[in-house]
Amino acid sequence: MANLKQGDRSALIAALVRDTVHAMSLTRIRRLILLAPAVLLACSQSSVPRAVRGVVGGPEVRWQESDFADRPPILHPIVPTTDLATAVTVIGQPQGVEALRGDTLLDLARQHGLGINEVEAAYPAVDAWTPAPGTQLELPTWWVLPDGPPRGIVVNLAEMRLYYFASDSWVLTFPVGLGREGWETPTGRFKIIEKTENPKWVIPAGVRAEHRKDGRPDRDVPGGDPENPLGRYRMRLSEPLYSIHGTNMPWAVGRRTSHGCIRLYPEDIEQLFPRVALGTPVALVHQPVKVGARGGVIYVEVHRTTYHRRFDYRGAARRLLRARGWLGRVDSALLARAIAEHTGVPTPISKTADQGSKA
Repeated sequence: MANLKQGDRSALIAALVRDTVHAMSLTRIRRLILLAPAVLLACSQSSVPRAVRGVVGGPEVRWQESDFADRPPILHPIVPTTDLATAVTVIGQPQGVEALRGDTLLDLARQHGLGINEVEAAYPAVDAWTPAPGTQLELPTWWVLPDGPPRGIVVNLAEMRLYYFASDSWVLTFPVGLGREGWETPTGRFKIIEKTENPKWVIPAGVRAEHRKDGRPDRDVPGGDPENPLGRYRMRLSEPLYSIHGTNMPWAVGRRTSHGCIRLYPEDIEQLFPRVALGTPVALVHQPVKVGARGGVIYVEVHRTTYHRRFDYRGAARRLLRARGWLGRVDSALLARAIAEHTGVPTPISKTADQGSKA
């Protein structure tokens, strides 16, 4: 790697960027992602550290695509009420894991039903590609429910997460990827109007023009093709330019890289697709602040806004708390700290007398 000529180095970097962005095969993406640190080091140093060489060589890679296929969905019980004593609007539990040699945060996130954005927000100082072996992480596998009726599908753009309310007592939740800037995923209320297995990707006119401008292929992609960005399942919204679908690039989940559609991990869309009926309502919302309760304790969950939207965090939190009759039960200092830190993790904000356990 260190002996590459400058032209070869430039070509390798260009191939890395092009192939990753343009959704190459899953195996190649994994190799390219793990190769990236070494490529950058090779451009600036005379030798590549042994640890990086180990990752590049391949034996250190612990995860294969098949490792994620059998991750079961978790159906969470909920009690959506404003009665603080009985409300259950915080779901899941944090999970402790130890990073091993060959792990990436992307693998650990996916294995535990998270988007990479959720882990990076909780651990901004940990290297996503090569976390130090032995690093102890408490993965944020718990969430406050979004505000609104527990009905159908709700996608909170701010946290890049989908909630499917199987009933008013049970919910499934999955991480998602969203549209990039210039192709923003919209907010609004829609319905599922079409469900397709192995959908053909008919490239929209705007995307086709972009591909031609960038010198990329602009052909439609048949269903089942490994280069098809829709994956194996698609659920089209009543705004037909937008869909909820799988992906051939799982590492885009927890990122804003699509042309506006909502991407799920292949294993997650496979679980969601058969459960969702035609006509199911879909709410795409932007809620950087959520409040909920469990075990008599009030929690707030705070995320950064999407697409550089301006947002009044304190005002939103107070409105939500006031609407539930909980404002007087909250420690204002704890609320202010949670807003300032915006870790994306449920944080208890009850006054001392109300504090309890996470369970």
